[in-house]
Amino acid sequence: MQSNFIQKTKFFLKDKNIFWPIIAGIIFWAVAFGIAYVQIFPLEKNLILHFNFNRQVDAIGSAADVFWIIFGMTIIFLMDQLFALALYFKEKIISYLVSYLGAFFMLLGLFVIYYLSLAN
Repeated sequence: MQSNFIQKTKFFLKDKNIFWPIIAGIIFWAVAFGIAYVQIFPLEKNLILHFNFNRQVDAIGSAADVFWIIFGMTIIFLMDQLFALALYFKEKIISYLVSYLGAFFMLLGLFVIYYLSLAN
């Protein structure tokens, strides 16, 4: 049973339409974490987390809130890839879509972290 799962996972990861979104998601996560680690985590003041439409501050928080954003990005990405693995042997096209959407969510998370670093 376990070797069958490992074989299926290896086959899943050898598919270029799955492998490259995973690599892209990992790179996006690493860049987002790097930006947060270098520019946001050292700040000790309250951070601006959100602006409203009038460019007024809606939410302030600490660097720990940014950590939770990165943690949430990671969980969503892992869930997307596990869901893609579950769908891979039944519906490859949907599996590809889910895998690429996971990488897209990581890209959106990278943008969030980058703009938070610009705002502070």
